[in-house]
Amino acid sequence: MAQTTTNINWNAKLEFSSNGSAWTEISGSTTNVEDSGGEIDSSQIYTNNTSTPITGYGKKAEHKITVNTVYTKTAGEAWALLKAAYDNETDAYFRWSPAGGAIGDKRYTTAKGRITNLPNPSGAQEDNTPVQVTAELTTPSVAEDTVT
Repeated sequence: MAQTTTNINWNAKLEFSSNGSAWTEISGSTTNVEDSGGEIDSSQIYTNNTSTPITGYGKKAEHKITVNTVYTKTAGEAWALLKAAYDNETDAYFRWSPAGGAIGDKRYTTAKGRITNLPNPSGAQEDNTPVQVTAELTTPSVAEDTVT
């Protein structure tokens, strides 16, 4: 197989919603998004006369979506939106498009979830890097579609 020439550089558009229909772009106050989880449970048993298993497959695990937010005091930016959803224990959704969100780009949208981890800002006095906080959204699934 020939080496690909159609790679995509990460230029993600990331959005947040509290209801799954009205979206706020938070790309300018976040630095990454990572989707982990979603593994399919599996189990196996071995019969007496073979060395290979009979394998069963089950349910999918939840997804954990982590986003690094730049800590700011500005209303409408990532930290304030996610902090409100975390503190109030309200619904939360993310959607992101790795190539920037133009028409025809792939987009990934979470099902209704909750911000399940959002530690307070912390850091070292001598560190001059802008403060970041990692937020985690737990959701049952992530769907792929195309931006229209």
